[in-house]
Amino acid sequence: HPHGPRLCPIAAATVGLAGEEMAPLQELKDAGCVAISNDGRPMPGTELLRRVMEYGADLGLTFIDHCEDSTLARGWVMNEGPLSGSLGVKGQPPVGEAVQAARDIMLAEYLNLPVHIAHVSSALTVDIIAWGKARGVKVVAINPLKPDTAECFGDKAQGIAPRPGTDVAMMLGRTSRACASGSSPK
Repeated sequence: HPHGPRLCPIAAATVGLAGEEMAPLQELKDAGCVAISNDGRPMPGTELLRRVMEYGADLGLTFIDHCEDSTLARGWVMNEGPLSGSLGVKGQPPVGEAVQAARDIMLAEYLNLPVHIAHVSSALTVDIIAWGKARGVKVVAINPLKPDTAECFGDKAQGIAPRPGTDVAMMLGRTSRACASGSSPK
């Protein structure tokens, strides 16, 4: 229906989201998918990530990345910090997200392709994104804190609830500084 909801399907970047073999991207594009992602599961291998980004770009598919070093803190339930410590639960250190974002931004720069960093939850990752944007890398990020930061991170940014343990005050401060300084142009 022309006035009904518009759906934009996002396909798995790898077969079964396993991160081992590229999914049949052409078939997924032909089926109507507009983007590819292994959302919920990081892309562990840089070579496979490169091929997914290149082939996806050739097909006009946006690559949306889930940045997390799954080996750094297996079994985490929230971001690492004072709250996770006081609750006695295992947390994902901020560097686990930032290290993957840095890898993917550098690869995007090398390939001269855009990259979309999903559900940013670390102030360190905000800094990495600002660094990439300052270098001219086409980085779009989902900021989990507030929709008005979309002006800084690009028109595809959206507000989602931060995951437990997100240092909201620090992220807001760094996001505001990055936007104000112009180091995060669209």
